[in-house]
Amino acid sequence: MARKRKTALALAPTPTAEKKPRKLATARGSSRELWFRPTLVGWSPERVENARQQADTGIMLEVSDLVETMFRDARISGVLSTRTHGLLGLPLDFVGGDKKASEVLQGAPNGKTGEWYHMHDESELAKLLAWGLVLGVGLAQRIELPRVVGQPHRYRLETWSPRWLTYYHYGSGGSHWKVITQNGQESVIPGDGDWILFQPYGARRPWAEGLWTKLAFPWLLKHFSMEDRANFSEVLGSPIWIGSTAHGGTEKQRNKFLTQLRGLGKNGKIVLPQGWDLQLREATSAGKTGDVFSQQIKDSNEEITIALAGQVVTTEGTPGFSSGSIHDEIKSDLIRFDAERLSTCLHQQSLEPWAAINFEGRAPWPQWQTEKPADVTEKATGMAQLGDALAKLDSALKVHGLKVDAAKLMGEFVIETLPQDPSAPPVPAPAEKAPTDDSSAI
Repeated sequence: MARKRKTALALAPTPTAEKKPRKLATARGSSRELWFRPTLVGWSPERVENARQQADTGIMLEVSDLVETMFRDARISGVLSTRTHGLLGLPLDFVGGDKKASEVLQGAPNGKTGEWYHMHDESELAKLLAWGLVLGVGLAQRIELPRVVGQPHRYRLETWSPRWLTYYHYGSGGSHWKVITQNGQESVIPGDGDWILFQPYGARRPWAEGLWTKLAFPWLLKHFSMEDRANFSEVLGSPIWIGSTAHGGTEKQRNKFLTQLRGLGKNGKIVLPQGWDLQLREATSAGKTGDVFSQQIKDSNEEITIALAGQVVTTEGTPGFSSGSIHDEIKSDLIRFDAERLSTCLHQQSLEPWAAINFEGRAPWPQWQTEKPADVTEKATGMAQLGDALAKLDSALKVHGLKVDAAKLMGEFVIETLPQDPSAPPVPAPAEKAPTDDSSAI
C-alpha cells in the first residue's frame, strides 16, 4: 500500500505547476526522398492482386507503382487532371481564424500575391490531391524557406511518392504511419509541422477506398485490348509472298527460291522460269473480328470516366468546343467532397502549425468556391425576389397588425444575417396619423 501511495503522490501535479500550451514544431524539412525507379511494366491481374495483398499488410510500395503506371494512361490522366486542376483553379477564400493570418495568406485583392500561393504551389497540391483520390493516401513534406528579419516563417510543400510509406496496424501508440527517407525510417505524425498526410476517405485502411480499386481492372482490359488490336492489325497489314515452283522442282530449287524472296527489297524485281509462280497473299478478316478490341477499349474508357468523374455524358462531350469548366465534366458532389477534404487536411496539417508559430492564433480555413456561376446568379435573383415579397407581405399584413417573421424566413432559406451597426443612427419610425387627419380626408 505504501508503494502505491508513493507512486500516486509522485504522479500528482504540484499546485504551482502551470500547463503551457503545446508549441507546434517548425518545419524542419531535413528529410530527403530516396531516388527510385518504379517497376512500371509487366502488370497482370495476378500482380494487381499481389499489390492489394501487400497493401493490406501496410506496405504501399507495389500499389503505389501500380497507381503511378495508371497515371500514364491518357484517359485516367485527362479526367483526373480535370478533377484536380479544375478544383485548384476555382476562386479561393479564407474564412474564420485569425484575421491578420487571413490577410497575409490572401494578399492583395484579385491577385495571387499572398503567402498561401508562395507556400502551396498548385502543381504540388495537384499531385497530393491525385495521390489521395486514387491511392487513398497522399504524402507531402513541409520544407522551411529562408526568410529575412521580421518576415513570417515560410515553407514550401513537396509531394512525395507514397511508395515509401508503411502502415503499422498495431503498436504502443496504436496504428500509425512511417516513411523511409535518406535519413532512415521516420514516424509520420499529421499536423506536427513536418509531414502532411492526405487521407480523403478516412484514416482507417485508406488504400482500400482509393479509386485504384475501381480503375485497375478496366485499365488492364484496355491495355490488353490495345496490345491485341495492334497485333491483329500487324497481321492484317502484312501480306505474304507465296512462290510456287514448276512441277518436279527439287528441294534445293525451292530453298534457293525462298532465299531470293527473303532478299527481295521494296522495289525488287524478279524473273521466274516457265512454270514458276509468285503471288502476294493479303490477310483478310472474316466479318468484324477486330471490332471487339475497339469495343473493349471504349467500354474500359467509360468505366474509368465514371469512376473518376461520377458520370460519362458531359465528359465525352459534344461536337465543337466545350467551355472546359470543371462543373461541366465532374459531378458537383465530387467537387464539393474534394474541396472539403483538402481544406480540412491543409487547415489542420499546414495552416495550424504556420499560424501557431507566426500569429499564436487560430488558423483560417481555405475555402474553394465550388458553386456553379449560374447557381450563384440564380441564388442572387431568388434573394432579390424574396426581398420584394417580404416588403409586399408586410404591407398587406399591416392592416391586420401583423408582419412577416423575417428571422425565421431567413433561416429556412439559409440566408446569413448580421445585426445592424449599433453605431448607426436609428431609422425614424413613420409618424402616426391622428384621428382628425382621417376625418378631414373623408
